[in-house]
Order: sequence, then C-alpha cells, then structure tokens
Amino acid sequence: MKKYILSVAASLFILSFSFAQDKSKADLAFEGQNYMEAIDLYKKEYTKAKGSEEKGRITYRMALSYDGGAFYEDAGKFYERAYNLDYQKYEPKLILDYAQNKLSLGDYNGAKSLFQEYLKKDPSNEIAKKGLESCNTVRGWLAEPTRFIVTNERVINSSNYDWCLTQYDKKGEEYIFSSSREGANGADTDGTINENYTDFFVTRRDKEGKWGEPKPLGLPINSEYHEGAAVVNSKGNVIYFTRCINEKKQNLGCDIYFSEKRGRNWKEPELIKLKDSSIYSVGHPTIDRREQILIFASDIPGGQGGKDLWITTYDKREKEWSKPVNLGSEINTKGDELFPYLTDDGDLYFSSNGHVGMGGLDIFKAQSIGDNKWGKIENMKAPINSFRDDYGITMLKRKSDQGFFTSNRDGGKGGDDIYSFMYPEDELRITVKVLASCDPVNEVGKPLEGATVNLTGSDGSTVKLKTDDQGMITFDEVGGGRYIKKDVNYTIVIEAKNHLNAKDKRSTFGVEGNKTFYHEFELQKTDCGEINMPSVQYVFGSAEFINNEDVNSADSLLYLYNIMLENPTIVAELQAHTDCRGSDTANQSLSQRRAQACVDYLVGKGIQRDRLVAKGYGESQPRTLQDGTVLTCDFITEFKATDPKKFERYHQLNRRTTFSILRTDYNPNK
Repeated sequence: MKKYILSVAASLFILSFSFAQDKSKADLAFEGQNYMEAIDLYKKEYTKAKGSEEKGRITYRMALSYDGGAFYEDAGKFYERAYNLDYQKYEPKLILDYAQNKLSLGDYNGAKSLFQEYLKKDPSNEIAKKGLESCNTVRGWLAEPTRFIVTNERVINSSNYDWCLTQYDKKGEEYIFSSSREGANGADTDGTINENYTDFFVTRRDKEGKWGEPKPLGLPINSEYHEGAAVVNSKGNVIYFTRCINEKKQNLGCDIYFSEKRGRNWKEPELIKLKDSSIYSVGHPTIDRREQILIFASDIPGGQGGKDLWITTYDKREKEWSKPVNLGSEINTKGDELFPYLTDDGDLYFSSNGHVGMGGLDIFKAQSIGDNKWGKIENMKAPINSFRDDYGITMLKRKSDQGFFTSNRDGGKGGDDIYSFMYPEDELRITVKVLASCDPVNEVGKPLEGATVNLTGSDGSTVKLKTDDQGMITFDEVGGGRYIKKDVNYTIVIEAKNHLNAKDKRSTFGVEGNKTFYHEFELQKTDCGEINMPSVQYVFGSAEFINNEDVNSADSLLYLYNIMLENPTIVAELQAHTDCRGSDTANQSLSQRRAQACVDYLVGKGIQRDRLVAKGYGESQPRTLQDGTVLTCDFITEFKATDPKKFERYHQLNRRTTFSILRTDYNPNK
C-alpha cells in the first residue's frame, strides 16, 4: 500500500498544499504527492543538476516518490544512490527513510545497520528504536509463524487496487470493498500512481465461499471523488465511509460520511463533523454493534504523531457525535495508526508502522480492557503480516478467527489485493483399536475387522465408522473439517456381531494444539463360555463381600454392571466357584449363595432380575491356566509341602466369580 496513503487509497489522507513560486515543477509535483509526475520531472532536473548536494537532494526526492507509490525496489535503488552521494550529511533523515525501506523489502540486516547509524545521530528517536527492535524480533516470528492460513482472493481482485473488504448486508452474504478498477464513478486519475479514483464495489459470496462478479455501488455513495474504507452497521441499513474531495487542484482533506438506506437505495450521504480545518483528514471509520462509538484515523492536532486513532461517542438526545478523544500512547505512536476495526467482542484491530513489526504497515490486535479502553497490544505476525503493508482487517460474521485483510505483498494480482485468512481447527483425532477377546486366552488380542465404532458428541454430532483389517479406525478429517472438535464431550461405543459392546468417553475441553487420543477395546465374544472378571472376594466360608481399605468387592461387580448396561439385550449367568477344600456339598451351597449375592447386588443397582441367573459350581470346574494346566485338587496338593505360596495361590485362582452369556435376544417389553 502506498506510503502517501498509509490510509485509504489513492490520495486519502493527503494534506492540502500550495504552489510556491520559487519551487521547481518537480518539487511542486512532489509536495502535491503526484509522485509519478514528480519522478519524470526529477529525472530531467537531474541531468542539469550541478554538485553532489543537489544531485543527492533530487535522488532522495525520487526515492521518496517511488516509496510513496509503493515501488519499494525502485525506491531502494535511489535511496542507495542518495546515500552513496553522502546526502545524509545535509538531510540525516535519509538514513531513517532508507532503513525503513530496507525493512519493507525484508532486508533486516541492512535495516538494522541503518537504524543503528541513525540512532547515533538521534538516540531518542522512537521510530528508529522501534525499527531496530523490529529487526531483532522479526526473525523469531518468521521462524515460528502462526497457524493462520492466508489466501489471495483472486476472483474478486483485479490488476488495479482492491482493498478493505467488509460485510455489506446483515446476513453476511454480500461484501463491499474499495477499488480503482474500471467502472468507478470517479472520472479523474490519481496522479500518484496513474490510477482511477477509488469507488465502492459490491459482491456476493455463497455458502461454498464462491464469489460473484463485483459491481459498482453507484450513486449517491460513489461520487466523482475518492471513496473508501467503509463499515456497515449490523442491520445493514447505515453505512459509514471515507470520502476525499479535491477541487481546483486543492485537496480539502478526507472526511467521514454516513448514509441511511431507504428501501433498496441509499440516501444522500451526510458529513460527520469531526475536525475544524480542511487541512486535516479523518477516515477509516469503525463502529460498535450499538453504533454508540465510532473509532477513526486522523492527523488532527493533539495526537501522538503521524496519523492516530481517535474515538467519539454518539449522543442520542442531541443527535451528534462528541468531540474526538485520542486513544492514547499505548495504541498510538510516533508513526501511523490506521484502519481500526472493532469486533463483536469489543476487541480492536488496527494497522501501524509505529509499533514493533515486520515492515511497512502491520496488523495489530488490542484487547478490550474496559469501557472504551484497549491494551495488551499484539502483533498478528506472519503469515497475516509481511514486510509489506498489511491493513484493513475484518472478521466474518460471528467468527473470531476468519476474515479478510488487504496487502501489497509479493505475489499479488494487482497493486493492493484482498486476502482471506482462517485459523485452522486444532488437529484433534480419536484413534480406536478393537481386539477380539475370548477364553481360551490364545484368541485374546486378535484385531477385529468390521467392528462398528459409534462416536457421539455433546455438540449433537454423530458418526459411525468401521474398523479396518488391523482393527483400527481414526476419526480425523471429514469434508474440509474435522470429526473431533474442541470443547466437546464424546461417547465411544463399539459394536460387533457375536461380541459384547464396549463403551468409553473422551473430553476435549481445555485441550490446546494438535493431539491424538488413543482408545483400545477388547470385545468379549458372546460364545466364549466362562468370562473372567475382576476379583470378587468374600469373608471366609461366607457369601458376605469383603469391603475394606484394601479390597472393595462390590466395586469389582461394576465391571459386569457396565457390561449389562452397554449390552441391554444379553442375559448372563453369574457363576461362583470355590477351591477344593471342604466337602463338595458345602462348597456347592457356598458358591450358590455367593453367586446369588452378586445377582442381588446387581439387581439392587437397577439391572432387571430376569437378565441374571445365579449359578454356583462349587469345586466342580477348576480353572485352566494359559498353558493348558488344569488346577485340579490333586495337582494343587502336590505343592502343599514343597511350595506353600504356590499352593495357596492356585487355590485362590479357583475361588473366582465369572459369567457367561446365555442369550443375546433379551427384550424388556416381552
């Protein structure tokens, strides 16, 4: 974007000027910011110039002219020539301008050296100090850019200057932007860059993000003068915009106008009086949702330097805007602050070349810290910012991480282009692995292909996917978005034919950054026979559960309780076994009472009684180990004398509570 605009577009924020009789035509064109004309005239003057000082002065002016037109590479060549002509002896500011040009070309080493040189001449210069700090800071930003994705909106950009796109209607389907393309009302050509005066154009954007053909807004908003940098209220029936009037070769400064909609047409715009003299300019309006405050950029007296941001409030009773108040030194600098934008949350975005940045204008965010107060300034960094001019940020309707901005960075279609940006969703994934489990143990751990994984989110989302031949499935990307989102509670249910269902939960609340959550399930086959479960321990010789600090047998039954809940169609046999010590009759009776105690506990938790069968097997079904060893009484007795610990352990393994699936067709309604 042109430095002479550091504001709107061609000629906005230009001060009025006079034509002194003792100045050359080139100087008059330069002071009138007709830079292209000035360059041609200076080239002719240079051939006649005598002495290194005059040649240096003309060369410096040519550099400033190229810089003002945003021809940064050409400007750099002439800054270098003026510097080599030693013109900084007569005009030290050449060093500072040359340093800033280096910054806008991304030559941070060259800029750093020049900023250091200038600070030796003027140690307190804030612009030079901030420039030097930028050179020392920006490398870290480039090494670790933010995750924003930036895209040139080439469909609506032209080979001219297109900038400051913002929402035009209340639905968020239409957008308005400024452009110097063909079709504008302004018949004059801006002498700075030989472009048409800028006007507003309107375009539509469908739900797929496709743009319609931009069309000029027309009268009475567009006029023969410059129009740019608009904002439309949330209802879509009031527009605030910048207009810069030039008459009889005099720039009357820029002002903010507003217009109300009558039906489909706009009424004649009315001036909002915010300044006392036409030698100053105001522009780049932004409003809050209630249209009670208006923030704008201006060079009116009382600022921090350059262009500043100011605020005014609306008095409904008097139907007028209050006297503007400067936003203060935390926001404003010795440089330029321009293009403010207020979000629905009250945060303030703006562009500046006075804060620590990457070069040219950078986009900054200031958090709302109270009524009409902002602070905690944050540079948006790369890739939103570049070493060129980046400005005019706006957000999509009801979005805080998607929107548009303008830039003249390399690779654009025209002078200034409109870019979109979005912050990609955190890459959250849930990976599920499903294994088949059954006794005997040699089938445990076999991947289960074709299992259905049901994922349900607290945000109302539901999806079903099936596992692959490795028993795996990952919930990742889907249709340009992602299955797993932040701040959602998920329930995972696994289903497979002839297997018990399994269930788990996962929350993404408070999760930051990319992350994969891994869940592994072992589905029990329903035709396995005896299925082991966590140990349920009893008082010796009794059906009373042991519940103390070390053992909570009732909690062990929650394993089966959860299975019954997750599989509402199964009927299970709850089986109790004893070791072989004691009589067969006593062990059979004891095991039956223990099995019944387990059933009674589960019924008390809400499981239907007719879904449970208590069965005591006494000592009749000793356990089989993984190696095929059967823990019969004779086998265990052999260790009584040789290995008492193993003797007790094998007896304990036989004292167990298990279950098996009798049916999978239970229907509570029958």
